Amino acid sequence: MKSRQEEPTELEWSLVANLEAVATLLRGSAARDLREESLTPGGVTILELAHGQSGATSSGLAQLLGISRQATSKAVQGLVAQGLLEARVHPGDARALRLTVTVAGKKALQRSRARRTSSVARLLEPLGPRDRALLAEMLERVRSAARVGPARMPDEAPAPPALEDAPA
Repeated sequence: MKSRQEEPTELEWSLVANLEAVATLLRGSAARDLREESLTPGGVTILELAHGQSGATSSGLAQLLGISRQATSKAVQGLVAQGLLEARVHPGDARALRLTVTVAGKKALQRSRARRTSSVARLLEPLGPRDRALLAEMLERVRSAARVGPARMPDEAPAPPALEDAPA
């Protein structure tokens, strides 16, 4: 990319404009999908992380997310109040709370994942299977090179943990 003072090339500007447009579409779609579950983007991230980590704590999640403990605590309290997350005193540290996703939280995650996956599938309908695979590979390379925040962009993006305990 060019320095800040030089004009971007047509290709560079096309990449910027298209990536920003797709990001805006995805954020809007995700926000609508999450509202149907009465979730926020931060709330679903906390649920996903708590589900993927046995013995997750508020302070541990705050560190992973790169946000304050107070902000995490407020979000956790909201998820507990909704019945999506359970917080119990950590057996090894009475000051910490161990977070567990409830059955209702797992169901909400299942629905949220299905909606988000469906939204992305609709967005990518114009692409054939080969182009989708190529896009996935290229996005993985960009994401991996960026290494932005361990919770948002892990070094590897495996399939999310199964939600087998959440009956349909």
